[in-house]
Amino acid sequence: MRELWEARFNRYVEAGVPEAIARVVAGTGHAYTLLGIVEAADATGQNAERVAQVFLCPGQSAALAVVQPAGQQPAGRQPLAGSGP
Repeated sequence: MRELWEARFNRYVEAGVPEAIARVVAGTGHAYTLLGIVEAADATGQNAERVAQVFLCPGQSAALAVVQPAGQQPAGRQPLAGSGP
C-alpha cells in the first residue's frame, strides 16, 4: 500500500500539486475504503477490525455471506453474527 501511495503522491507533485495537498489526496482511496468497513460494522454490530478482515481478504468469498439473502449462505460459510434474522 505504501508504494501505491508514494506513486500517487509523486504523480501529483510532478503535476504541480503542492506537497501538502498531494500528501492528503494520495491517501483518499484508502479512506474511501474505510467508509464501507465502518458502515458494515455499524449495520452488523460487528467489531470494525473483524469486518475489515473479511472485507479486505483477497481471494476469499467470505464477504459473500453479507450479500446473500437470509438463510442462503454459501456452502461452508457461517453468517456474521448480527447479519441475519
